[in-house]
Amino acid sequence: MRGRRTLAIALISFLALAYPASTVRAAVQPGDVIDKSNWQKIEGLVPEPLLNWIKQGDSIKIGELKYNPAEFSPSFSLDSLTANESTCGC
Repeated sequence: MRGRRTLAIALISFLALAYPASTVRAAVQPGDVIDKSNWQKIEGLVPEPLLNWIKQGDSIKIGELKYNPAEFSPSFSLDSLTANESTCGC
């Protein structure tokens, strides 16, 4: 169970940093605890199985990466991210 929580925290942290901020994403900050009372904050940001897991009563704490993922991404990935940001108007 602890392994699943660690994976979930890492996944949510990555998603929060990998995508440009918007008004919906701004509602989730490092340190927030997401549970069945406020699962709507991460709806659309995480895979459905994870969201269902939280709706059923589990909880996760939003973490913060201690490094910049862009430093470890291949150049083609960074190029794609830049292209996607320019076309979506984010």
